[in-house]
Amino acid sequence: MKCSVQRVTVVSVNSSSKKPELRPLNASDVVVGEPLSLSVHDAEGHLLLAKGSMIRTPSQRQRLLSRDLFVYNLAVDSAAAVKPAAEGQEQRPRRVREINVFDWLDQHVAQLTKIYDDLSKTPLPETAAGLRRMSIELQRLADLHHDGLLGAVYLNPKRHSYAHTKALHVALLVNELARAQGMSKETRWSLIAAGLTHDVGMWQMQNDIQHREAPLSDEQWQQIRGHCESGIRMLRQAGVTDPVWLTAIEQHHERLNGKGYPHGLEESKITKQAKILAIADVFAAMVRTRGDREKRMPKDAMREIFMGRGEDIDSTLVQLFIKKLGMFPPGCMLRLVTGEVGIATGPGINAASPDVEVLVDRFGNPLARPLYRDTTSKECAVKEFVNAVPHPELRSLLPGLWKMLPAA
Repeated sequence: MKCSVQRVTVVSVNSSSKKPELRPLNASDVVVGEPLSLSVHDAEGHLLLAKGSMIRTPSQRQRLLSRDLFVYNLAVDSAAAVKPAAEGQEQRPRRVREINVFDWLDQHVAQLTKIYDDLSKTPLPETAAGLRRMSIELQRLADLHHDGLLGAVYLNPKRHSYAHTKALHVALLVNELARAQGMSKETRWSLIAAGLTHDVGMWQMQNDIQHREAPLSDEQWQQIRGHCESGIRMLRQAGVTDPVWLTAIEQHHERLNGKGYPHGLEESKITKQAKILAIADVFAAMVRTRGDREKRMPKDAMREIFMGRGEDIDSTLVQLFIKKLGMFPPGCMLRLVTGEVGIATGPGINAASPDVEVLVDRFGNPLARPLYRDTTSKECAVKEFVNAVPHPELRSLLPGLWKMLPAA
């Protein structure tokens, strides 16, 4: 079943000067297989999910209800609340522009490219302010559209640069793990900013070696080992003083056993935010191809991270990370036991049973539109990862796999 996509959403305009009240999203507001009767918002009233959007699976409903989301009272959100037009004037509803997750990726890669360039040449307070705004907006969208954003940065169909897509991937991962830890929005903003800039001290080298097959040189290794400190210097020059942001970057390559860098800190001296950033950084690096090494499948990357728990990386955080992301994160290309090939669009109700949209049937024929499969069923269980989905129109089908986002 293909996701319901709405490119333009009509939003009710309140007829009263009094700000309408939000109430928590209730279980009765979300029915699987039926369009939402109310628009869904965050605590500040930002639109996150448009009225009429379809919730297709129990796992999607469960994830929606598990978050701190709100709706306006029915009387306000209904069409009757639209302010009457003055006599002789045409009533025009306010429109909210929407974009798909891959357009979001294009926009944010472009933003990060400029930000990194500015930090490298002339760090200014405006650059730091832009990073903070970007972090706040990313958190707002990710709290509801996490699966789609993760799918976009993992698939990266336009092959954007290693440094920028990895930074966005890390920022999304730290937000989810920090949210699961119950950290405040303010702390998550700082940690997202750290995710966006954790490798800014060596981003040019990362892009240079993206397609280089030769082993890293001694000079490149020195730059890698010094990138935490050089990145912090750049951020300080731009006016960043946030201790959570800076300390997370400084410590994200420290390890519990004291064998990390740059200071060889042991477990008790490493902040929890830095431990979260470390897990996200390791995973996002493993699942990407770099010139000197092949990428690992997410399941293998998680297994390797799991094996290092307690010695290198925090054991409790690793287990929470795997639970939240699942063994088949959004964007993974999979073959089911049916022989069908598709893409994981969300973690499903347990780590081993993702939501999957099938794009190629069991005979190898490309489908005209995606078909949803519930992989909790033995008949549709995941069999294995694949490196590609053999569909000639894959690029055009990808945007429809996830909900549209409200444009900034």
